[in-house]
Amino acid sequence: MIIDELFLDLKTRFDAQEPIRSNNSTYSYSNALMCGFALFSVKDSSLLKFTKELKTRENNLKSIYHINQSPSDTTVRRLVDEVPTESLKALFKPYATKLDNEGILDQYEYINDHLLIPIDGTQYFASKTTNCDNCSIKNHKDGTVTYHHNALAAVIVSPKHQEVFPIGLEDISKQDGTTKNDCELAAVQRLVPNIRKALPNKKIIIGGDALYANGPFIRFLQKPEQDMRFIFSVKEGSQGYLFIQAKRLEEKMKTFTHKTKKKTQIIKYANKLMLNGTNHDILANYIQLEEHDLNTGKVKIFNWITDIPINSKNYSKITKAGRARWKIENEAFNTLKNQGYQFEHNFGHGEKYLSANFALLMMLAFLFDQIQQRINVVFRRAAGIAGSKIAFWEKVRQLFDLVEVDSMQTIYKIIAKDIKLKIQLIV
Repeated sequence: MIIDELFLDLKTRFDAQEPIRSNNSTYSYSNALMCGFALFSVKDSSLLKFTKELKTRENNLKSIYHINQSPSDTTVRRLVDEVPTESLKALFKPYATKLDNEGILDQYEYINDHLLIPIDGTQYFASKTTNCDNCSIKNHKDGTVTYHHNALAAVIVSPKHQEVFPIGLEDISKQDGTTKNDCELAAVQRLVPNIRKALPNKKIIIGGDALYANGPFIRFLQKPEQDMRFIFSVKEGSQGYLFIQAKRLEEKMKTFTHKTKKKTQIIKYANKLMLNGTNHDILANYIQLEEHDLNTGKVKIFNWITDIPINSKNYSKITKAGRARWKIENEAFNTLKNQGYQFEHNFGHGEKYLSANFALLMMLAFLFDQIQQRINVVFRRAAGIAGSKIAFWEKVRQLFDLVEVDSMQTIYKIIAKDIKLKIQLIV
């Protein structure tokens, strides 16, 4: 799964989705989608900048990204706007299959061979003026309106590994034919079946915050067609009934203490507590981690529920899995927003699907980069030499602009100093 193989595979999949075009159509949807993807792959600052460079980058765009046309930024936006978002969501599945076939997902299996897949939402577009039919609307007290798009992401993580692998992205936006704002709990019920489609034979633990620790969603996860386990954060204000039971059982709860030079951890757990007063039939296993920083004196307390029976052999892993939920924020969203992808930048909003489609293309570019970081030794050495990811992507972009090459792997090799460039001045 070297990067250039993934690029060719993606272009082939875009080609397979190409609809029948009228005879006077000059530009293909497939080419426009690949332009959108390449924009995020080379980390350009805007679509306008990317399309202005199409002619000067013509060789590398063709040899690396298989882009054979040079549309304007307006044309790219128009075509990508028309592509149904569902067709792009389906593209996570083949790359999840590749990760599985390469044995990478085996390395990410954690508690009882489950994959940890936390789910979280983030805002990636907001404007007082620009909007589309799918925008969510927030009315302010001063009479102004903010139009916005949020997305709900699912990412494969591991407490043992830095790299994360996006497995799904669901726009939290008005659905076709509706006038009401979408919500996270509605979006997650669209996202979860797509996770199962992408990983049909894998055991899965869904992670999430206290919003998901409710009866209807837990029942939804445990349906045969999903068949997923969960580890959810809980808060006393939201799940008070659980905390009342835990308080009554405090003296009987299993308790373990772990000490190091820097921290003391106290872990308590109890199995088979009732979720809440209206869902007596749903039993949840409760675990608390109290962490004391011996240098600062600060105390952090974490609380989770899970449907995995907790015992003396797995309680530590369950707390690590619960805390791994933050990887979706730290390793995914923060990287997308601050390390070259510019997740919150408005690359184009459109009238139909453009905003959501650009978010998906960006997430696919991020997935490909994470795969390289995990398996590509040359990529890792090149990134190490560059020093930071921002510096690395800048070097990639500079070489992409200045040197005609046959592959992105060649660019990585130049940065890693496996290939030396010889500059010849012609007077």
